[in-house]
Amino acid sequence: MTSTDSPKTTVTVPARQFAAALRGAMCFAGTDDTLPMLAGVEIRRAGDRVQLSATDRITAAVTYLAGAEWGETPDGWSQLIPLGLCKQIASTWKIAQIPPGLTITITARAAKDPRGRDAVAIEARDNLGRTVGDTIDAALHLPDCAKIALGSDSGSEQTSGVIALNPDLLAKVAHLRRERGESITIHWPDGGKRPKPIVCTIGDHSVAIVMPVRADTVDAATIIGGAA
Repeated sequence: MTSTDSPKTTVTVPARQFAAALRGAMCFAGTDDTLPMLAGVEIRRAGDRVQLSATDRITAAVTYLAGAEWGETPDGWSQLIPLGLCKQIASTWKIAQIPPGLTITITARAAKDPRGRDAVAIEARDNLGRTVGDTIDAALHLPDCAKIALGSDSGSEQTSGVIALNPDLLAKVAHLRRERGESITIHWPDGGKRPKPIVCTIGDHSVAIVMPVRADTVDAATIIGGAA
């Protein structure tokens, strides 16, 4: 599929933390086949850390992992891991079955697909020899708008008012919390005439964006009961 001297990027991460972060981000990824740039989890070098990001245009999440070994990979490098490969990785490395000390190395390499087009081959291999891999048609990345939303400073706005939250979207945040095992802090700005995104932070390394709905005619007690 590709020659051994093709340009490649590798990152090695602790398996248990990577598997938990990937599973948490996957539920925020898009599933629309017409938007392939959203159908996966983006892995990015953010200094010495690994940043995993995903969005479906309505919700978004980003998680950071420490303890990564990047080699010569430049800061800011990124690559979308297709959702199908994410599911293979999650199935191969189940969190409860990962032994201490296991690491996973993600490799992205220039390649050719079966039709001879330029592609990117992505492979995940642990230090016990288990491997899963995939080839995609192009070097896809999350849109810039997703990066801007995930990087916004939620602490700069005052919080007040009553906002109705969609339970289905909150369930995604709860799933991310279960994978990481930490408490959730929710920040919501003054809605004004238009509802603004709710920012949910988990520990000091994860953030999720949840879009609210208008609550003009909804009783506050009903909202609180529904959110619970």
